[in-house]
Amino acid sequence: MSKPMPGDVEMVERKGYWEARYLGSWTMARYKKQMEISVSACKENQATLLLVDIRLLAGFAPSTQERYELGRYGAQISKGLDRVSIIGMADQIDPEQFATMVARNRGLAVRAFTDATAAVEWLLNG
Repeated sequence: MSKPMPGDVEMVERKGYWEARYLGSWTMARYKKQMEISVSACKENQATLLLVDIRLLAGFAPSTQERYELGRYGAQISKGLDRVSIIGMADQIDPEQFATMVARNRGLAVRAFTDATAAVEWLLNG
């Protein structure tokens, strides 16, 4: 079932995980709010696996410093989730995956993908 959420997030319950679709235009403040909404929805539904789809998020091109902050903040608010998988377009995903490295260094199991099938496979099977 699809649940529109304030802040341009659409939450969809899938078999074994929740999917968060981030919509609208990229700003750091909006993205952080989208992160908060999606993590809160998982926790409210006792879910521990989250798939974040940013492919429809317009203008997503954070700086290196912003990627650091997103990784740090994501790890901070996602305590209690087992894994987070992110799907983006090739121009949205940093080849070095800096944000996910920052989050992993802070204890969050997270990876970013450009292939949706691979993202779901890793989310469900580690």
